Amino acid sequence: VGQLWCALADYNTRCGHFDKARSIYEEGLTTVSTVKDFTQIFDSYSHFEEALLTVKMKELSEEKEEEDDGSDPYTRAMLRVTGTEFDLAQEVDFRLERLEYLMQRREELLNSVLLRQNPHNVHEWKKRTEIFKDDPEKVVKTFTEAVTTVKITEAIGKPHTLWTAFAKWYEERGDLKSARSILNKAVTAPFKSVDDLASVWCEWAEIELRNKKYRKALDVLRRATATNFTGPGSWKKVPGQPVQDRLWRSVKLWALYADANESLCTIRSTKNVYDRIIYLKVATPTLVINFANIMKENGFWEEAFKVYQQGVSLFQWPLVNDIWLAYISCFVQRFKGKKVERTRDMFEQCLSGCPKQKCTRFFLMYARYEERWGLARQCLGVYDRACDKVPEEEVLGMYRRYLKATKKFFGAIKTRDVYEKAIKSLGDKHVPDFCVEYAELERSLGEIERARGLYVHGAQYVDPRKENTFWQSWHTFEINHGNQDTFKDMLRVRRSVQSTFSMSIDLSAAAEAAREERKKRQEEAEAAANPAKAAKGSGKMTANPDVEKITFVPQGGAQTEQADDQPMVDPEEIELEEQAIPDTVFSEVRKRGAPQESQLAKRVKLDS
Repeated sequence: VGQLWCALADYNTRCGHFDKARSIYEEGLTTVSTVKDFTQIFDSYSHFEEALLTVKMKELSEEKEEEDDGSDPYTRAMLRVTGTEFDLAQEVDFRLERLEYLMQRREELLNSVLLRQNPHNVHEWKKRTEIFKDDPEKVVKTFTEAVTTVKITEAIGKPHTLWTAFAKWYEERGDLKSARSILNKAVTAPFKSVDDLASVWCEWAEIELRNKKYRKALDVLRRATATNFTGPGSWKKVPGQPVQDRLWRSVKLWALYADANESLCTIRSTKNVYDRIIYLKVATPTLVINFANIMKENGFWEEAFKVYQQGVSLFQWPLVNDIWLAYISCFVQRFKGKKVERTRDMFEQCLSGCPKQKCTRFFLMYARYEERWGLARQCLGVYDRACDKVPEEEVLGMYRRYLKATKKFFGAIKTRDVYEKAIKSLGDKHVPDFCVEYAELERSLGEIERARGLYVHGAQYVDPRKENTFWQSWHTFEINHGNQDTFKDMLRVRRSVQSTFSMSIDLSAAAEAAREERKKRQEEAEAAANPAKAAKGSGKMTANPDVEKITFVPQGGAQTEQADDQPMVDPEEIELEEQAIPDTVFSEVRKRGAPQESQLAKRVKLDS
């Protein structure tokens, strides 16, 4: 379409009908509905005006040259008298202004094309008002046309922003009466959602507040929150119900109303608004906490606790998490250790429905409360329950706190039950550490055999090739408190555990080798069944699977073959040389009259 308009204008230009060509260009710019056609016509139109301006400027320069060449003074005087010279220069200025005006109109013309494409584009209407910001009359006309043209159901963007922007424009110029008139019409518009209508009411109230019309702002919010609530049936969404009848469900509107009452009205009025919010079930956890804080700041502690109780009954987990935290903290801050049973009931009520991911903090608060104002046995009971309920990643820290509290209140002996429970319930990763700690406790109490049994139990979870801390601890323990037999037992356990871990690794390697072997045999079978396909492959020769010998991968990683009649040689075999036993070993025995052994009677060969 743009090319046709340009061709028609070009035809009139060639015929010398410049005004008609200009009219065609103008009509084309105000008719096309695509940006591509607009660009073609506008570029052609601008080139047309530039060409006419160039011609006139050339004529003007030629005339000045003739004048400088010494033409008849009488002739030049006659041209000035008739006005011919002046008209030519004026025409050049006129055409230059026309070209500049065309360039200035480009943004407006392009915006008109986009609005012809979609008259319900809110963004383009707001952009058009910015184009005419220096012309108040056109701004008002554009806003009026926008709010009457845009259909709510077909709008692209948020239609309510047109109404609020229109009202703000009047507010910036001090015309509050016109702004109120615009917003009064806006609140009756059939918006798509309740949030859009609530935004208009909130903007109206904020305009009144910015201009210090506090009473009018409260009247606006009171009018906006007037409800047609008739009972639980009003919470159900009715198809086709206008948004004006559902406006009382807007949390944003009620929150602004509550804040305005808190700042401008009495505590009684504020309490009535918050009570209405909770009754209509449009409250949020934040509004509940704010209401309770207002009551607490004004000295109404019991009212604040009632608000918290209403909040925890109104919401479910995890939304109620913040309310419980504020509720318990406020109650403990108020009464401390005066109402212990009531505080325990609150903690129990909270923990009864608390999910696993949120309960850690409440268990710690409960335990600290019992530790400070309650009973020590009750505190340990809380820690015991917490170890069973908190998430896996926090169990270790909870057991540490449990052990610390048990030792603080009942001494080190009572920690045995805690250690045993921790060793049974914790994962394999943490069991060795607790076994070492438990063994150190038994050693300090003189229970050497119990400590050795703990080392034996924890050894099955520790690979000697990777974790050396546990084995070094056991080694030190046996040197200080053991004898030759117990030391041998420790080495025997170590070899047994190492062979167990090695076997699991070897079995994994053997399984992997078996899988590779099966895959290789399958590929050879496919190659034998389809030689042509095998020829296209890599061309590598494979051994006959019937004569290939299967070998196993030992711990070192290299394949070895060993005859059946040759004995197995263990590279980790340990030989103990004969050495004299120091006299200090039998010092106590010698005192009791026991015979002294001078030499080690035999050599001990230990297999790893």
